[in-house]
Amino acid sequence: EMTQKALHVLSRNPNGFFLVVEAGLIDWAGHDHDTGTLLHEMLKFDETVALVHEWAQGRKDTLVLVTADHETGGFGFSYSRFNRPAPRTLPGAAFRAETFQPQRDFGNHRILDAIYNQRLSYPEIMERFDALPEGEQTPKTLAEIIDANTEFPISEGEAAVVLGGETDDTGFYGTGKEFRRNLLARIVSKRQLTVWSTGSHTSTPVPLIAYGSSHVSSRYGKMMHTTEWGRETIDILSKGE
Repeated sequence: EMTQKALHVLSRNPNGFFLVVEAGLIDWAGHDHDTGTLLHEMLKFDETVALVHEWAQGRKDTLVLVTADHETGGFGFSYSRFNRPAPRTLPGAAFRAETFQPQRDFGNHRILDAIYNQRLSYPEIMERFDALPEGEQTPKTLAEIIDANTEFPISEGEAAVVLGGETDDTGFYGTGKEFRRNLLARIVSKRQLTVWSTGSHTSTPVPLIAYGSSHVSSRYGKMMHTTEWGRETIDILSKGE
């Protein structure tokens, strides 16, 4: 809605405009290893890109760039030895009297649905917990809040770990109470089949997508350093291309 309004207002300027739209909570979710919030924020970003793309279609005076300044968290999906499928028999003479069990759980699309169904972000979960009277701030209560707002329940013992059963000996994560979010993510990651490499920014290359007239957008069609495509953009704007 903010982007739509910005396009409506700024497009009245006969001299054109330069608009930056940032989906900043994707980065926050990456720091927290909050997969559910990451998914929701990426979907919001996707809707916004679709809106801008539709607005720019057919225009000869508009360049749209979609990129990021960095990747955060080193996120990925991966298979796991946790919760392996149960052994089963297979048809055919070659498998007679034998059972087959995969060595890993390779997951299924229902996991994505469960991640999507998260109702509160990890910061909101912790804020709700911290707002309770001190006597009610127990592992049992935290587990209940998590169970009510995600589809990846944790045990009371796991909640105790989130509340301070471990310390950050890697230096990768946040500090103080913020670190609890990463501990929660570490516990549920085996059920989500997700992996994270760090709680900070990474040097992983990010996509750079350019949409507009080919004589301009083609200038971005290669591997580029952030400062390089920045200079290209300044050059395009300054020359009025």
